[in-house]
Amino acid sequence: MLESKFLRTICKIAGTLLTLTSLWLTACFGLSISIGMMLGLGVIAFMSAYLPAVLVELSSTPYRNVFRAGIAVAAIVTVIDITTNVSTGGTHKTSDVVQAKVQNIKFEDKRDAVASAKEEIALYEKLISDLTNQNPWTTSVSADGLRGQIQPMEEAIRQEARRGGCGPKCLALKQELAELHNRIAIAEKLDEHTKKLQAARNALSNAIAQAESVEQDVSAVATQNFRLASLFTLSRDPDEGAQHWVDQWLTVLFGVGITFAAQFFNVLGWVSDSRGMAFMERFAAPQRPSAPPVDLTPRTVPAPTPAVSERVVEHQPTIYHIKGADIMDMLRSSAQRARGACAA
Repeated sequence: MLESKFLRTICKIAGTLLTLTSLWLTACFGLSISIGMMLGLGVIAFMSAYLPAVLVELSSTPYRNVFRAGIAVAAIVTVIDITTNVSTGGTHKTSDVVQAKVQNIKFEDKRDAVASAKEEIALYEKLISDLTNQNPWTTSVSADGLRGQIQPMEEAIRQEARRGGCGPKCLALKQELAELHNRIAIAEKLDEHTKKLQAARNALSNAIAQAESVEQDVSAVATQNFRLASLFTLSRDPDEGAQHWVDQWLTVLFGVGITFAAQFFNVLGWVSDSRGMAFMERFAAPQRPSAPPVDLTPRTVPAPTPAVSERVVEHQPTIYHIKGADIMDMLRSSAQRARGACAA
């Protein structure tokens, strides 16, 4: 239908690429159901892209019944192709949004792990600080060192008991032993807090390393829906309903655009010149008959020949046809007419 070979080539390339895109979208949708659905919907998508061009070729042929039936078939396969394109486009858009949400959840979890490790470190540092402030001696001894003092003290208590019962000295040794056990418990608690503090610091280092490897994701679909909904509603924070309907209409426009664009460019690229012109003339509006052209070239019109007075011609004698006697009669009659005129 196009006279330019360059434009025809561009339309063929565009139509082929759009057809392949529609086939891919339809195949993805059909494969999610079954292989048979993928094959059937693939054929429908292919015929939806090229059937209008076929119908234009048949429009000026004797196969008019086939042309009329083909219009109904083309309408059906076009609707089916649009629905599959819309469904697959919506699936991919939803996948993009969900993937971004999952990635952001992972990112938030890693950040929460870092924050939790920091809180745990702060807790154990406070516990250690409280213990050391309340028991300054914990900085100079350890639980193992204190445990080494238990056996000699128990032995001293036994020796005192053998000498004469548990007297005042024995009781004092027992009090020292009890105080030693108390110190050992405090030292063990300090050791435990110190170990947990070190474990929290190691966990913080690992959480920071993992958090650095996980990046926050941004959904292109969610961003587009948000910005378009913001433009339509003139709001900086459009609600979920506005964003939902923007997403739905964009998905429908995507499916419709793919299907009709493939049909349009295939018609321009593959329909022959003769069939295309016949199709356009068949549905073109009738033109009014135009008036014949008027020649405005100036022309020279010859002047009309003045008419000769019949009376003068009547009274002009032809000299060479009149004889001498006739001349005399004419003179006499003229003289008589002159005298009559004078008398009157």
